[in-house]
Amino acid sequence: MSTLLNDPKDINEECGYPDEITISMYKEMYKREGVAKRVVNILPEDTWSSLPDIYETEKSDETEFEKYGRK
Repeated sequence: MSTLLNDPKDINEECGYPDEITISMYKEMYKREGVAKRVVNILPEDTWSSLPDIYETEKSDETEFEKYGRK
């Protein structure tokens, strides 16, 4: 039993995966694989699932947000 557990395996070789992945391979995985697409999209989708509240405080100083809005 210890021989089976302690025998180091190369997972990439065992599963037939390449050791290096190119940008085009990432793109193809994104287009074809549901899991790859979900991993890439989950953070932005979750972050922007509802719009943020933007409000002013009682401070009289002009904020960077206000200055930018007038440009």
